[in-house]
Amino acid sequence: MNSGESQSGPITDRSASSPEPLPENALKELIRVTRTLREPGGCDWDRAQDFASMREHLLEESYEVIDAVNRRDMSDLREELGDLLFLVFFYARLGEEAGQFDIQSVAAEVTDKLIRRHPHVFADVQVDGVQDILANWERIKDQEKRATKTDVNLSQVQNSDDSFKMYYPDESSKENDPDEPHESAENDSSGRAKQAESLIPVDLARFLPALMRAKKIQNRAARVGFDWS
Repeated sequence: MNSGESQSGPITDRSASSPEPLPENALKELIRVTRTLREPGGCDWDRAQDFASMREHLLEESYEVIDAVNRRDMSDLREELGDLLFLVFFYARLGEEAGQFDIQSVAAEVTDKLIRRHPHVFADVQVDGVQDILANWERIKDQEKRATKTDVNLSQVQNSDDSFKMYYPDESSKENDPDEPHESAENDSSGRAKQAESLIPVDLARFLPALMRAKKIQNRAARVGFDWS
């Protein structure tokens, strides 16, 4: 599906009639189907996939969701969200097979995170507008990142897969990473960038598009009052 421009006008739903009623336990059924595809006697293609081989499909489906949003096509959006949801379940199944996590622990972790980061909803914290909400979010997120991490590095699950390691680089790869500030940088802009990254909890994935990563760093710098000049 090709990316489309954002369009104005009424939301489009090409469904001729109301969608058929979903099974009472549609999510449980998706778990069952995903598990069956991976089991002996399942689909040879699905059984051959791993964390690394599914990256391209994850990226493609994410862009297709964005495309459906841009076109305001609710029928396509429902379908593309389903494809993306399947990949979430598929990755969770891979994690379960590796003995690291399953879909229940994935859901529990994000639920706990949302509750922690919305203390104005789930606790007694008072806020004065959206800026306070965002400030609380960043403060709590910073506390989480500074806490001792016990999560398993997925590169250890498939440490024989060199292509997988590029998405979970170890410390030794930083000197060859073009997105990382170099110690030998002597110009002022590089120095300021390095200072900014030391001040901001930059937990941004190194494989984000350069402009997107730069914008996120800039936004975080602004929130902590860092001056680039």
